[in-house]
Amino acid sequence: MAPAKLVVTTGRDKQDKISKPSLLTIAAELRNTIYELSLVSNGKIDLSIPSNKQQPGLLKASRQTRQEALPIYYQGNKFSYTIHGYDGVVAMPAAKLVRKHCPKAKGSLIIELHEACPVHVCKLALWLKGYHENASIPSLRQDRRAEEGDDRTLARRTFGVVQAMRSKKWHEDLAEHEESDEWDKEDDDDDDNDESDFDEEDDDTST
Repeated sequence: MAPAKLVVTTGRDKQDKISKPSLLTIAAELRNTIYELSLVSNGKIDLSIPSNKQQPGLLKASRQTRQEALPIYYQGNKFSYTIHGYDGVVAMPAAKLVRKHCPKAKGSLIIELHEACPVHVCKLALWLKGYHENASIPSLRQDRRAEEGDDRTLARRTFGVVQAMRSKKWHEDLAEHEESDEWDKEDDDDDDNDESDFDEEDDDTST
């Protein structure tokens, strides 16, 4: 019978047998703290900047980390989108993404106007029309601190008017307006005829 072999266990072997802690093995409370320190920013995250359109790498580490950290990222941060030329429709995908992960947060995406952005009436009208037909399109927030009569303040207030009139169809008022234009044209023609009659009478009296 062969003698039994003596197995000597070193300190390194004992350390190897002990599983090393990882992000997924530590307590859930510690993981949430790590998520918050890594993902939550003090300032607003502007999603119009190309580098901010990509989600942080931690959210792509594993399925479990994504499931746990995604709500912390979207609910813990404030998101904004800077638009140029009052083309607010371009912010719709970002607004849908934020609203998807923050369904209870009202107005979680803040629309900012570029500092050098003049009022573009045609683009603003298209934006308002889209906002009237689709609630997913973000709007401008009301700014009570803005100066009265400022162009940007007036543009912001138009969204409140459109929101209050969502029950009405957009094209009904337009059709009525077109009909009133036709009446206005007829009135203008009558006025021209009346003026020509007066001119003829003046000519007759002058002779």
